[in-house]
Amino acid sequence: MVTTHAILAQKQYLGATIATIANIGARLPRELPQDRLEPLPNDPTPPQEPTVLNPGDTFTKHYTIHPGHTVRDIFPEAGEFADMPDVFTTGCLVALMEWSCIEQLSPHLDSGQISLGIAMNMTHDGPCTTGTELDIHCEVTVASARRASWNVEVRTSRGGVLMGTATHTRAIVDRATFSSTVDRKVATIGGQYLEHP
Repeated sequence: MVTTHAILAQKQYLGATIATIANIGARLPRELPQDRLEPLPNDPTPPQEPTVLNPGDTFTKHYTIHPGHTVRDIFPEAGEFADMPDVFTTGCLVALMEWSCIEQLSPHLDSGQISLGIAMNMTHDGPCTTGTELDIHCEVTVASARRASWNVEVRTSRGGVLMGTATHTRAIVDRATFSSTVDRKVATIGGQYLEHP
């Protein structure tokens, strides 16, 4: 059975505790200096630093060949191409290999950087046509601050028939610096200034 004395003791204890908390609160600064404020755990995540690309990293892209990517489409003004069967062109196969490597590399670049293809040693091993589904498999062989290289293999999604292989290297450069260099060369070699530097 709870006595009156016990109830009074509990009230006195609670009163003292509340007074202590109020006293502590009175001594706290009303506002923290801005330089001491830290983001709350549920604040939006700050921009992530680029991750590291390593030799052995792999990436696979899936692509369906669209109209306009055949030999007959690549240079419409060239009669020699126009007379060819309308199979997937080697030029577009090269571009597809490059595109896949760019997709794997881009998340690892710093802000303002781009990559430029500087080497491609490839074979075009089999024909295919519009509508064929392809799997482009890339494996990093070299990765540094200035360049990256890959082994690339392209196979049909249905049947796994080999369409092409390549080794490909891309240089990593500052976009603004590269664009400025290109525009400076126009006076010497001709051509147009970049529309999208």
